[in-house]
Formats: sequence, structure tokens, C-alpha cells
Amino acid sequence: MPTGKKLKPLTAKQQQFCEEYLADLNATQAAIRAGYAKASAANAANHLLKNPQVHAHLSTLMDARSERTHVDADFVVHNLVEVYRRCMEATPVLRWDAQERCMKETGEYKFDSTGATKALELLGRHLAMFTDKKDVGPVTITWNEERAV
Repeated sequence: MPTGKKLKPLTAKQQQFCEEYLADLNATQAAIRAGYAKASAANAANHLLKNPQVHAHLSTLMDARSERTHVDADFVVHNLVEVYRRCMEATPVLRWDAQERCMKETGEYKFDSTGATKALELLGRHLAMFTDKKDVGPVTITWNEERAV
């Protein structure tokens, strides 16, 4: 954005979009709830998210929410690590002993592999470890008019 250029104020609809977007981070649904036509909501949402004024207002709202709730990336990462650790704790498997009429340890242990895996997945995504995109650098495309049909 050029320096010295003043941003236009948001329209009431754009402000409503920003408020709705914070509810679920679904831009298309936020546009619909803000009053944009359902048929063109995805397109409107795309344009709104690219709008510098809307982007700046969303950043302000998200920062305020993070400050208000004390939830930020550090909080999320710390708690995901805690979830992983708790899921990995070995818990003894208990079985009913009919003779002694009580639960007894079997010598086996279990842990929550699903929860541990999900926590690791979310941490890995935060660290951008699991990307399918390959950075191949700049690509040069040449046009061959003889081959164009």
C-alpha cells in the first residue's frame, strides 16, 4: 500500500462481515450472514478478504480478541504439548477378578494414540511441517505460436 494513502472507512456491511468472520473463520458463511447474496457470497468473501481496509480491521479485531481471552499461538502450542503428554501417559489395563471381587492390573498398559497423533498433527501444521507444495523457484513460460492451435 502506498505511503500517505488514507484508508476509506468500512461500510456497515463490511464491518458486519468482519464481525461474522470472527465467529467461525468461514468467509463465505460470514458474507451470507452479513447480507451478501448467497449466490455470490464466495466471490464477495474472496474480494473482502483481499480488501486492505477489511484485512486491517480483521487484524485489529483478532488482536483484541486474543488480548481479551489471553489466547494466542503460544497458549495453543503449550496446550497441544500438554495434550500430547497426557495422551502418552501409560494407563494400566484393569480387569475384574471374580475371585477377589475387585479390579486388578493385567500387566498391560494403554495410551490414547488418537489424541496424541492429533496433537502432533496440529503442532506439525503450526510448524508448517506437512506441506504438499514444493517451492521450485521462478518458472519461465515461453509461448510457441507454431504449436498454439
